Amino acid sequence: MKPTALVLSGWGPYKGVERADFEAMQRGLFLISGPTGAGKTTIFDGITFALYGEVSGSIREKDSLRSDFADASTPTYVTLTFSHRGKQYRVTRNPKYDRPKLKGEGMTTELEGGELYEEEALLASGSTQVTERVTELLGLDYRQFRQISMIAQGEFQQLLVSSSKERTQIFRDIFQTRIYDTMTALLSSRVKALNGRIDEVKHRADEITGTFRIENGDWEELKSKKNRNYRKLLGFVEQENERLGNRERELASRLGELDQTYKDRVRAIEELRSGNQAVRKYESDRKTLAKLEEERDGLKEQKKELARAYGRLPARREKLEGKKSDLRVLEEQKKGLAAWKAARRQLVERQEKYLKLDGEAKEKKRIYEYQDDCFKKAAAGIIARDLVEGFPCPVCGSTVHPAPASMEGEVPDEKQIRRLKADYEAALEKASAAASDAAALVGAVKNMEENLGSMDLSDGGERAFLEIEERLRLLEEETKQEEKEIRECEKAYQDCAVKLEKQKAAYSQLKAAIRVPKQTELVELSGFEAALTECERDRRQTAKEKERTGAALVLNRQSLATLKGHLEEKEKLETEYSVVRELERAAGGYNGRNLVFEQYVLSVYFEDILRAANRRLLKMSGERYELHRLDRTRDRRSKESMEMEVLDQYTGKRRSVKSLSGGEAFNAALALALGTSDVIQSYAGGIQVEALFVDEGFGSLDAESLEQAVAILTSLSGGSSMVGIISHVEELKEQIGSHILVEKTNQGSRIVTESMV
Repeated sequence: MKPTALVLSGWGPYKGVERADFEAMQRGLFLISGPTGAGKTTIFDGITFALYGEVSGSIREKDSLRSDFADASTPTYVTLTFSHRGKQYRVTRNPKYDRPKLKGEGMTTELEGGELYEEEALLASGSTQVTERVTELLGLDYRQFRQISMIAQGEFQQLLVSSSKERTQIFRDIFQTRIYDTMTALLSSRVKALNGRIDEVKHRADEITGTFRIENGDWEELKSKKNRNYRKLLGFVEQENERLGNRERELASRLGELDQTYKDRVRAIEELRSGNQAVRKYESDRKTLAKLEEERDGLKEQKKELARAYGRLPARREKLEGKKSDLRVLEEQKKGLAAWKAARRQLVERQEKYLKLDGEAKEKKRIYEYQDDCFKKAAAGIIARDLVEGFPCPVCGSTVHPAPASMEGEVPDEKQIRRLKADYEAALEKASAAASDAAALVGAVKNMEENLGSMDLSDGGERAFLEIEERLRLLEEETKQEEKEIRECEKAYQDCAVKLEKQKAAYSQLKAAIRVPKQTELVELSGFEAALTECERDRRQTAKEKERTGAALVLNRQSLATLKGHLEEKEKLETEYSVVRELERAAGGYNGRNLVFEQYVLSVYFEDILRAANRRLLKMSGERYELHRLDRTRDRRSKESMEMEVLDQYTGKRRSVKSLSGGEAFNAALALALGTSDVIQSYAGGIQVEALFVDEGFGSLDAESLEQAVAILTSLSGGSSMVGIISHVEELKEQIGSHILVEKTNQGSRIVTESMV
């Protein structure tokens, strides 16, 4: 990651929007300088907050970053643009702070937020999501980034003096060595799993041992031993299976003999039972034949009696047809009377309609004639209304009009008279049509009355209609009863005839089928059946014993095969366990170096880092100091190997890095940080550390050490990296050409970028 620009708004000592431009410093050493409290380290805070949502110093709080100098309308945020692996990114964040409400009065809280862009594409939104994406992108979390790329004031020497455990955690995440710890854990898990499977297989073997069907004291003694000798158990079972096989064959032979005896006795008893059944059947058939003969004779007599009634049926059918003819006549009379009654009702309705329409026509005629008479009488008044003195009268021709006629009341005009006449004529036409309809129906009603003959119609035909319905009802009942009796007589005769024929056929068939049996008397079977029962009992007992013996043999063979399989599996698992256990112990630290697998790998990386660090430390210390990793841990209970010490070439002895003076510790920590950066970038696909920022620490160096440190940093920045130093040491301004100057005023600080040749 290499920053190109940083924008701070309403941030710390910066009142408004300030920009720190790193574009001209992409390859080189530059200095961020200014008086104490001006806001140099705030630039560190801005970069770390933009990337991780945290500030660089351990004593600063991220919720107190808003500038006290800023106006209420000035927002608080930071925007960092940076390049990484050939791509450009921009990240903007704001801390949680209070601001004026956009509407109304009072204050509201602006919650922490952030956005990350690649070029113009949004990669993440929200503070937590942006932090996760930046960590994934750079391969470093906030703590690792601060210790490797941005060494903040007061924490510069932390990587140097960290404990072995802390240093292990740092390098584990950098070099992604968790896989080796995972491998160790997998080996341990495999050892545990194999041990569990061995116990499980042994448990299954113990369970299967209890399934053998063996009744023997020696077998129970072998099973009861705590450490079972499975080979002896297998041998014992094989001997028992051989014995059971011999016994099963003996029982099979005995069962065959009993089966044959049983079949012979069953056959003899079946023959005797068949003879007894033939005797019983002969007796039963003789009784049935006598009964059929008796029933046949009875049916013959019954048929003769039914034949006499059957012969009278033609006369009864003829009489029935006469009744049906009477029914048809009555039904026609009923229909004619009903039609007459309906026509008569319709005639009354048409007559009433005519009378009504005739009355309406007469009333309209009266109104028309009255209004027409009024119109004619008022004609003189209408002419007189228009007479003028001196002009001739249209009737008499006189120009003098001494007494002109007058008009009284409202007089209709000619148009009204025509409308009243038309109404009258229409009403008269409707009345005439109704009279014609009524007259036409009168003739039809008279014709119907003539067809009804001498029927009494004085009461409108009601009594005659009721008499016809009653005669119809009685005649229908008589007809239905007669039809029923005829059908029953026919059916009885036919059924009797059919039954008689069946009875004759059954009698003839049975008489022809009767056979006299060879055996003339019943035989007692109890003695034969008792012998058969005894044989069956022996046969069942022998079969059960054979079945038990065979089942025990099958079960023992199955259990024996299963037990052998378990023992083979147990031997394979024990062989695998011995190999994996050795690997697990070696990877878990039980080896000559007392190191777990991951620590061994980390120790290789650490050795590389120390070699890279010593190349610079020897120069900065005048070939005096050199860092070394302890071959063995001070605490033999620990499996970590990240402890180190410093070799003093003046004394030839090694001692703790914590014994170094302030300036010596600064140089050692700087060399260690630069060595870590070198090793990280030397591995393909590793993390790229393209920028290093150092906050203070140079004040503890003498002139010679300061010159050596600057030379080392200058040589580092001569490649593709950029190195920034935050310091107020005046001597650095003379040795470093590019500056970012932070000016301090009583209205807040501002950032000025200048280049010095």
